[in-house]
Amino acid sequence: MIVLSPLLSKTEEEMFLRAKVQLIQYHYSYALACGIDDSEIRDYDLLSARNSMIGRENFLVKLDNIPVGMVQYQITKSALDDANIVFVHSLYICDEFQNKGIAYWLLRQLFLMYANHRIECECWYSIPAEVQYEKIGFRTLYSRLFINEEDLRLGPKLDI
Repeated sequence: MIVLSPLLSKTEEEMFLRAKVQLIQYHYSYALACGIDDSEIRDYDLLSARNSMIGRENFLVKLDNIPVGMVQYQITKSALDDANIVFVHSLYICDEFQNKGIAYWLLRQLFLMYANHRIECECWYSIPAEVQYEKIGFRTLYSRLFINEEDLRLGPKLDI
């Protein structure tokens, strides 16, 4: 059975914080692959993770009472259209438990818990989770694209 588990002990809080740091380090590896040394996440540590908890809902995700991930979200208004939303700041499932429907279950739970709210999240640096979100039914609201000087100097990669 999958459950959202509030952080009831110091041990569970530490598990949550370590998972959050691991997730941000994963994002940083994708930033570097894009040629971006993202200073906001480069030095992300346990203190940064602890500070990110303020004003947000923070849960471990457990499968048969075993921690398999974490989720951090905030009930707020959308910056796009002022709609009521659940903004998922972080969703992390341990590697060995990915592709088992746990994230999908979690998102369904959020819809059940927060009726009449839309779910929004951000995916940076073309991480694989973006494809998974699209398979579930998420739609891209906007894109932020970039090109560095070297790529621009090399010219377009047009297939004409």
